[in-house]
Amino acid sequence: MSRIHLAQNTSTFREKFIDIIPYDMQLKQVLANGKQWALNVGVVLILPEEFELTPFDQISPEMKKR
Repeated sequence: MSRIHLAQNTSTFREKFIDIIPYDMQLKQVLANGKQWALNVGVVLILPEEFELTPFDQISPEMKKR
């Protein structure tokens, strides 16, 4: 589980938890040259319009410790 810090406005911060689903590390993808290589993975985080990621310098020291 991973933590992200969200701000609804400049004075309201919330800590949210997101689950990162593990994938099979043995899975391979086929490259253009036909060789198999490690699977490329990524993350897309979609937030409601009123939310944004909190700038790191605005996170309280106690939240940074977690």
